[in-house]
Amino acid sequence: MGRGASVAVLAVALLVAGCGAGRAPATTVPATRAPSRPAAPVPTAEPSHLYDPNADARADVQAALAKAKVDGKRVLLDIGADWCPDCHSLAADMEGPAGRALVEPAFHVVRIDVGMFDHNVDLVREYVDLQGIPTVVVLEPSGVMVGASTGTSSLANARVMTEAQVLAELAAWVK
Repeated sequence: MGRGASVAVLAVALLVAGCGAGRAPATTVPATRAPSRPAAPVPTAEPSHLYDPNADARADVQAALAKAKVDGKRVLLDIGADWCPDCHSLAADMEGPAGRALVEPAFHVVRIDVGMFDHNVDLVREYVDLQGIPTVVVLEPSGVMVGASTGTSSLANARVMTEAQVLAELAAWVK
């Protein structure tokens, strides 16, 4: 099997198992599942991306930290990939009216594309041991990490969480 076929098989396996990097889905979702949510948008070949694979993630983080030093907001690193349905669910919750009301006054958001766990991983490892996506890392304006969702698996199943559950996770990092 060639490298391209191996990557395709890995992508399908990750989609079936959730977005974790080869681990079981998180167990933080209550036994009674949240009401079914609309399906996350399916990534297309259009030039726009939720997670821009051509962005200079390191420069984006530095620019957000510079803004945070001026206005006192924290920096929220949203680490994911366009192929991940949980990443799209997290983004939809953050971009909805309630999400904007929570996120915009508190954070500068930087989306970091990790592709098939082969893109920007060196940058992400400076903050966390990436165990799956989406992963959220919150930084003080100084760059010191306040917290992260990795290890807790709190957002690994964002697609089955309610908007209120997702935003409650993020609200824990609001000053």
